[in-house]
Amino acid sequence: TVHGYDVTDALSFDGASSTLTVTSSDLAEGEILYLTVLRQTFDASDVLTESMNAARSVSFTVGGRIYILDGLRFLCYDGKTLTDVKESAYIPTTYINIRSGVDGGGAEYMQRNLLSPYFRHTFIGDGMTNVYYMKENALEEITEIKLYGKTVTSGYTVDLENGLITFEEAPSAPEMTEMEDGTYYPEGYAGIEITAKKTYKKIQGAESEKGIAEIIAACRYAAVFDNRVFLSGSDDAPNHIFYCERGADGEVDPTYLGALDYMQDGIGDAPIRALLPVADTLMVLKGDTKQDGTVFFHKAQNTDRDIQPKIYPSERGLFGVGCIGEAVSFMDDPVFVSRMGLDAMGQLSARYERAVEHRSSLIDAKISVSDMEKAILAEWNGYLVMLISGTGRMFLADSRQKYADSTGVPQYEWYYLEDIGVYDGQYTEYFYGESVPEGLAGKTVKYCASCGSGRAECTCSDQSAWIDVPLTSAEKVYDEVSDEYRDLRGTIANAPDGDGKPTADIFSDTVQFDYEGMSYPIGISYAVREVRDRISFETVGYEAYLCDTHGNKTGGVFRPATAVMSMDGILYFGTENGAVCSFNTDKRAEDGSIAPRWYGFGGRTIFSGCATKMDNCGIPHLTKNTVKKSTVIKTGSFASSAAKVKVRTNRKAYEQIARINSTLFSFEDMDFTDFSFATEEQSLFSVKEKEKKWVEKQYFIYSDEYMKPFSLYYVAYRYVIAGRYKE
Repeated sequence: TVHGYDVTDALSFDGASSTLTVTSSDLAEGEILYLTVLRQTFDASDVLTESMNAARSVSFTVGGRIYILDGLRFLCYDGKTLTDVKESAYIPTTYINIRSGVDGGGAEYMQRNLLSPYFRHTFIGDGMTNVYYMKENALEEITEIKLYGKTVTSGYTVDLENGLITFEEAPSAPEMTEMEDGTYYPEGYAGIEITAKKTYKKIQGAESEKGIAEIIAACRYAAVFDNRVFLSGSDDAPNHIFYCERGADGEVDPTYLGALDYMQDGIGDAPIRALLPVADTLMVLKGDTKQDGTVFFHKAQNTDRDIQPKIYPSERGLFGVGCIGEAVSFMDDPVFVSRMGLDAMGQLSARYERAVEHRSSLIDAKISVSDMEKAILAEWNGYLVMLISGTGRMFLADSRQKYADSTGVPQYEWYYLEDIGVYDGQYTEYFYGESVPEGLAGKTVKYCASCGSGRAECTCSDQSAWIDVPLTSAEKVYDEVSDEYRDLRGTIANAPDGDGKPTADIFSDTVQFDYEGMSYPIGISYAVREVRDRISFETVGYEAYLCDTHGNKTGGVFRPATAVMSMDGILYFGTENGAVCSFNTDKRAEDGSIAPRWYGFGGRTIFSGCATKMDNCGIPHLTKNTVKKSTVIKTGSFASSAAKVKVRTNRKAYEQIARINSTLFSFEDMDFTDFSFATEEQSLFSVKEKEKKWVEKQYFIYSDEYMKPFSLYYVAYRYVIAGRYKE
């Protein structure tokens, strides 16, 4: 059944236009029904993985590959294939040019890789010796042996406990090249390559039954600093920072974490919570503690050792408020989330004079009710975005509006957004019409008393239950709860209940509209209510109330945003039910403006507003009277725009005093319900406001109408002194 029709046959499917043509016994002869079909192709080979950890992951890009740590696995995506790093980690050559014998010499070349149990040695054969010792014993396996580039699988025995490989026939000596000093070296490379497996069990300071690769895969923080990748945040190594080495080709390889390439910042229980590169320093921020430094600093230091060319010694930094969330360098301002809100590391030019400075003073009252451990930071178009995950609340700090507070500490101007998320099961909002047009006077609609739906929505095979219901306005509707008649015109007809579902069904139909002796078919929407006897409460009839809509959505169950990300100038957010959304800033026209039709949130009305401060005009001991007709408001003009103005004083609560229409005249997106001939990009409005004997006064300008944004330049007014303030 589709749209009330019992489908009897599918005639054709046009894949190009995604249109399905069907027939039905309910249709007149020759009639066909066209349906638009949403198609989604799915191929199992498109699934990269089905086992991602259900937790917030961290990612970074190196060498054209994306690396992801999801708390359980360390993954690498090359654009086609997703692999687990522990299966493809770099295998280092730890010793080279070893000769035969127990002490065969050789040069230490590379560190062992903490992410891989595999390592390689190279040996120089002499044509006579068939016994070669690895530099490590208690091996798990010899995985590969190559003789001059060719893999051999037989002709040797292995003693894993002693790390001994014995060839049945001694490998030949390589060709020798005489050097300038008269010595001889092998031509090209040492010809014997032996790869072995031995798993690292533990690292200093990390007591865990897990393997080192598992501990590192559980890291939650990553930073690219000094052309290396730094990882931290594993619960089994809460004070450790690991960093990667370079491979044999000299390129940085995130799959190669050297056995010497880690450090500990502190030994207490407070874990590392963020890694923040700033200029030539890596800041390591720890959680709240009185034992360890809140911040540690690392700078690169050359060692002149090939096996570990750089180290990053640790220096204790500041004590005080700890980091409990994320940290970013916002326009060269290193900020982090604390229990107090947003803090920063100030005075970057003087290394040892850094101080923790508070940056969220203007929103502390609003942010204090939030669980700051759920705060997620992102930088987008000059704003610092702070999303409180799972709440739908978002704060934006504006880098273009900075000022110094009374103590000289830099502060940001902030914006506040709420209800950031999606609504499962939302539906179109309808409201009762103000009146029934003359052309619809006396018209009726079909209603099925059996299934309780309109003609288009009825699924009953028997149409004998269809009745004609007169179309009227909701001017006088009986309310059984209050036992009175109410005027419901202009109110929501299908308001959501506590579960987000509509409290009334809205039906659609086509009726004939009479105009100047002619009749035209038009589509209408209506709601039907039972008319009950006021004594017996039995149904005695039905009334159909004409309904209108602006097209906005309502109802549904709110699913708040849990993640936020900025990419290519667009701000994205995701929800726990799998929705990924973006803000409509990518809908800008050539002049940079965004058309009013994009000012909706998933089809819902955006409630937006801004308030002036509670202004005492610098004379809090005197009362004032607003000069009559002196209040002027300047706004920007849009193709469709409206705003409402409220005012309050110390004497009374907010009261709406005006609705201003700053619609810009345009044939595009013309709305005849709110018509304007304004052609200027800015509009001035004189507002009738005559508050008397106030000490403080505040204006609130806001919009609560669908697709009607507004912008505000200023509010101006004059006042005269009324007298001294008296209790």
